[in-house]
Amino acid sequence: MNPLVDQIKIMKSNRFYRMADLILRKGLRWRSDREEILENPKYCNSFLFDCFKNLKNPKIDSDPDNILKEVTHRHRLKHAIKEEQDTLVINLRCGDVVLTETGKVDRFGGQHIFRPGKLIKEINHYTDKNNNISKILIVATMHFGDNEIHDLWRYSEEAFQKNRKLLSFLFEKITLECKMNLELIEQKECDIENIDYHFLTLINSKNVIVDNSRFGELINKIRIINNG
Repeated sequence: MNPLVDQIKIMKSNRFYRMADLILRKGLRWRSDREEILENPKYCNSFLFDCFKNLKNPKIDSDPDNILKEVTHRHRLKHAIKEEQDTLVINLRCGDVVLTETGKVDRFGGQHIFRPGKLIKEINHYTDKNNNISKILIVATMHFGDNEIHDLWRYSEEAFQKNRKLLSFLFEKITLECKMNLELIEQKECDIENIDYHFLTLINSKNVIVDNSRFGELINKIRIINNG
């Protein structure tokens, strides 16, 4: 087992603080979960709280580009996000991504952990055009949505071990074939702070490969807004 795998934070139950679903208005419960973010004091210093607090109707409205840009800038300063020119930052979606909608641990999706060969091609293509890159920073947390209403995306030991196996194989392949130092982003103790920090790192880094997920879609959206 690659030693980096067991350093990845496990979020067994993240029912509400789901960046992409709530900002992009996706999924079964984004309206009620926006309410939770605004009403529960534990979220009052978070990125999502700042996104939604000035919306006229959070149950309907989307976030205007100027708000997303402003909130991103403010939280980037708050978290002291640094941009390293020699680092390729890679977003890996893991956790409940191994589950089917019936809860079985037999899903094979389009995310990087299922397709190491495709990711390695992307890395090599990126580094061939950017000779200054000397290391890879992995941004990952094992995230389980734990939807108790619809009994979906629940943590289990089987799902955890499947993630460990896939991630270990992926890390070994990257190390062997890309021949670069592989590091894991800092894992914050506070779940909300951890999500915000990882999210902002992906938005503000110069060299980024995002995963095939709603989270990756949101990262690309805000990166375009910030550079526009």
